[in-house]
Amino acid sequence: MSSAQQQPPGPPYPLKGALLGGVPTTAIDVPVSACLLALFAVSAGIQLTIFLRNRRVHHRPFFPSILCFGLSMVRIITMALRIAWAIHPFNPRLAIAANVFAQAGVVLLYVVNLILAHRTAVALLAPSYPRIVRPAAFLLQFCIFQVVAMIIALIVAIVYMLYTLDPTIRAHCRTVQLVASPWLATLAFLPIPVVLLSLATPRPAGTRRCGSGSMRTRIALLLGAATALALAAAYKTAGLYTALVPAPESWQVSRAPYYVFNAAIELCILLVYAAARFDRRFFVGNWRTAEMPADAESRDVRAGRDGERTEKINEGEVQ
Repeated sequence: MSSAQQQPPGPPYPLKGALLGGVPTTAIDVPVSACLLALFAVSAGIQLTIFLRNRRVHHRPFFPSILCFGLSMVRIITMALRIAWAIHPFNPRLAIAANVFAQAGVVLLYVVNLILAHRTAVALLAPSYPRIVRPAAFLLQFCIFQVVAMIIALIVAIVYMLYTLDPTIRAHCRTVQLVASPWLATLAFLPIPVVLLSLATPRPAGTRRCGSGSMRTRIALLLGAATALALAAAYKTAGLYTALVPAPESWQVSRAPYYVFNAAIELCILLVYAAARFDRRFFVGNWRTAEMPADAESRDVRAGRDGERTEKINEGEVQ
């Protein structure tokens, strides 16, 4: 009887320890979340405009822009849920939804940076090392698959953990979180070594043009965004490893780091990408062009040589 009285109400059951960002309040979190919601709405409109304009002008969509639009929409929902949670602080389902959306949205930017890093590496290395193009395309697809698999595992573990009191199941869910979160942080960091290794590799045949603007600006844009995302991912992973923090007022779980690493960095990246017109800088005619540029060039060269030989033979026959 006493154990039944000590059992917390649920499901869902509350998690032990402090949450990142804490429980929102109407005095602070509602106005902050409302401002961020409006800014993400502006970002969503810009990214959708870029996507539709590219599809109309080039007859081919720029896929990363629609992913940025998706992230903006996810963050709009996240901020709306946080406002609702602040108004109804004792509603556990609102808390679960707000935390799930906070975890899920940023992976779209991970995928965007992986795509941009792949295009940059192909532009740098494909003319000198044409055989590297197909493995690079396979690795991109494999990394995107890992991002999707890890975020699904992370969300399932978080939700399942809130609907059971079995200590064994909770321990397994905790293990899944401790594996998935660092792996996502690694994938967020991955574009940095990919680009740096591509730059350090000798390129006797030069580079292939990819989009407009200089390669230096393109690389600086990508490295800056990847560094900021890696920093945010490291904060989330550190917060997970230091869960069960006894003091809710610790700086790791305070509001300022939560909004900076979960919303402000993502918003800055989205707006900088849009202002720098990353759709023009990283635009490739189509995916085939991105996957096999050197092979296409070599086929064109061979076709031109064959045409010249045919013309010479015909001239000899006429004479």
